[in-house]
Amino acid sequence: MNLEKMELGEIGLSDGESVDSSVTDRDHNVVLLTNKRVVQVRGKSGRREATFICLENIDSVDVSRDRKGYGAYVWGVAAFLVAIGIYAVWDHPAGRIAAALAVAAMGAFLVVDHLITPKSVTTTFRAGSSMLQCSMTGSRALREMYVLVNSLFRLKHREEPEPPRIFALR
Repeated sequence: MNLEKMELGEIGLSDGESVDSSVTDRDHNVVLLTNKRVVQVRGKSGRREATFICLENIDSVDVSRDRKGYGAYVWGVAAFLVAIGIYAVWDHPAGRIAAALAVAAMGAFLVVDHLITPKSVTTTFRAGSSMLQCSMTGSRALREMYVLVNSLFRLKHREEPEPPRIFALR
C-alpha cells in the first residue's frame, strides 16, 4: 500500500514497518493499520491531524454503529401539524400559506435529512488509560472496520511470544 497515493506521504514508516490494511471514508479520514501501530488521519490535505497508538499496547477495541432515533420523524410530524394549525388559524391570505409552507418544508427537511445522512461507525482503540476514537462514515465503513480490527488482533497475537511451557516430571 503506497502512502503517497493516499496523500499520506508525510507519515513516514519506521524500519521494518509496513501497512497491513486501511479504511478511508468519504470525508478522506483514514485509519491505517501497520504491523507496529494504528494511525488515524483526519481532515483535508492542508490541515491534517494524525494520531498514533502502539499496536502492542492496545488492550481492547470497541466498534459501534451510531443509532439514529426517531426524533427527526417526531419533529417532522410536529412541523406538519403546526403547519396545518397555522393555515387554519392565521387570517392573512398570503401569510397563512407562506408560513404553513415554510414550517412544512422545515419538517420535510428534517425527515429527508434523517433518511439521507449515512450512519457513522465509531471505533475506539483502548490502550491502558489512553484511547483513540475514530468515526467513519460511508456504506462500507462497518464492514471495513471489522476487517481492520480482525487484522489488528491477528498481528498482535502473531507478535506476542509464546509463554514457556513447563512440564512436571513424574
